[in-house]
Amino acid sequence: MVIAINYMREISNVFEKADCINVYTEGEVKSYKSGTDEFKGIITCWYEMIEGAYDMPAFGVSLHDETLEAMKSGRWIEFEFDNKQEHNGMSFEKLLIQVESGFKGFNLIRYNAEMGYYGRCFYFNLVNNDMSRLSDYLTVLGKK
Repeated sequence: MVIAINYMREISNVFEKADCINVYTEGEVKSYKSGTDEFKGIITCWYEMIEGAYDMPAFGVSLHDETLEAMKSGRWIEFEFDNKQEHNGMSFEKLLIQVESGFKGFNLIRYNAEMGYYGRCFYFNLVNNDMSRLSDYLTVLGKK
């Protein structure tokens, strides 16, 4: 159990290192730099949402062109980092997540400058939470 908790803590700590968070809504993007009220609000909702969650290997992989096409509809958030990050032997400069109210789990799609959104993902099981509060916050934020 301690190993699983430490493993989860390792991936959880990466989100606060993001330089900015990009929010894609129906293909339109708004960026929020670290330190802004909007960034802090997203991070607060994010950490509340993943409280008690655990990550596990994803069932699928991401294909760059298909991911870009999918980002044209719905809502997505992307954590963007100044430096390459790594978790479970897999590196990334960005992590992309589809946000859907009620989702109780989601893929963290890795982005690498060399390949784009291509390759294995991480999967978060939210256990006791869902994405509703984050989704609601992003809806309000998008109206500003």
